[in-house]
Amino acid sequence: MILDDLRKHLERLDEDADLMIDNNDRYQMVIVGGSEFILLGKLTRATHDIDALSVPKELYSLLGKYDINTDVEAYIKVQFFLTARQ
Repeated sequence: MILDDLRKHLERLDEDADLMIDNNDRYQMVIVGGSEFILLGKLTRATHDIDALSVPKELYSLLGKYDINTDVEAYIKVQFFLTARQ
């Protein structure tokens, strides 16, 4: 995915979540990895999926449809290491 594809994926996820969840609650997830850097304009190469931390359980059924990967243990370890060094 490049930037436009990534934005479309996230917009469709938002639309599907809105149709699926019958309340006015707002849900957030933390995007990390390549997708994070693409959205920030720091990376121009494509990525195959969206790495995410802290995905609300209400969105779990949509993860596969939108190539959202929550198996990001390596990212957590790197962040912990960098934070611990500061």
